[in-house]
Amino acid sequence: MEEHKKPEELLGQIEKLNEDIKRVREDIDQSYYRIPKKEFESITVKNITQEVMEQMTKKVNFWRNIVGLVVILLSIIGFKQFSDLRGELKEFINTQLSPIRLEVHNTFRDKMDQYSETAAKDRESMRKNMEEDLKRINASSEEKARTASAQQVKIEVEKLKSDIQLTQKTWLQTELNTLKTSIGASRKYAEGINKMGPYLQKAMEIKDRELVSDFLYWLFYWTFLKGSYKDLDKLRGEYEKDYDFKPETWANIGIASMFLYEQNNSPIHKKRALEACEKALEKLSDYGLPHAVRLIVHMITFERQGNPKLKEAELNNAREIPLSITAGSTYITSHEAYDYLNRNRKYKENMGNYIDTLFENFPDLMKELRARYELQLQIEKGLAK
Repeated sequence: MEEHKKPEELLGQIEKLNEDIKRVREDIDQSYYRIPKKEFESITVKNITQEVMEQMTKKVNFWRNIVGLVVILLSIIGFKQFSDLRGELKEFINTQLSPIRLEVHNTFRDKMDQYSETAAKDRESMRKNMEEDLKRINASSEEKARTASAQQVKIEVEKLKSDIQLTQKTWLQTELNTLKTSIGASRKYAEGINKMGPYLQKAMEIKDRELVSDFLYWLFYWTFLKGSYKDLDKLRGEYEKDYDFKPETWANIGIASMFLYEQNNSPIHKKRALEACEKALEKLSDYGLPHAVRLIVHMITFERQGNPKLKEAELNNAREIPLSITAGSTYITSHEAYDYLNRNRKYKENMGNYIDTLFENFPDLMKELRARYELQLQIEKGLAK
């Protein structure tokens, strides 16, 4: 009975070995971890094989050592059945190890398949990302090419527009010069005004404000020389809000309003005359002609004013003007103001009488004004030499 009891105990140990083999399988199953993409390339077949085989070998070697120990003990004890039992035990162990070997092989293969599948997915993902990046780069390049092309076209169009505008401006300036020469010789101011219209409109279309200002100057000037002061006043209302007048244009507007004031005694035209003179002086502060117009306007009011206090107020307003223009160190303002007064003094039916009134009320100031006028003439003659 003692001989058969020992093998049973050994079979119990073998059953326990079978359970441990089962745990080895579970450990093998649990030993797989998904490798991140960035670390996958560093994993080789050797790493995988070593990982699986090390875990399996540790477990099997442990139990083989146990079995060997049992065998040695049995050999020492000397059981008769040991020889047969050893053969059975060897066969049993091989039978138990075969599934382990197969499981190890399958686990290795499965892990390799999983790694290969992961690698394939990562490569596919990388390929798609690269394709998307390439599409974005191509789209960006095409957009930049279109933008650069559009900008180049825009530059060329603007250059062409500029060239066309320059050509039109040159042509219009040539036509204006021709017209000035023709009207200056014939003095047919009405004809010049009529011919001016289309050219002025064209200058406005090309939006050349400097050229428009040139055309307006001559339009206003010929209207003034024609004596159409009411038309000149209308032209002022039509263009002064949108276009900038030259100081000479404002001076002519002031003269026209002065004549209208003299004709109808309207305070509105007096105000418009003085405003036009102020505009001219804002453009050209040492311009003498607007000062002369202001003096005449005050003399018109002085002559027609019945109230002594108001008459005195007009004289005071007039007195300030020559005092101001004779206080400067240059003579050009005095020269231009006196020249206009002196040239128009002989036209008694127009403004001559009011200019006489000016000289009568301010003889000393007018004498000073004339002296500065003559000094400017001498300077101009000296420069001419």
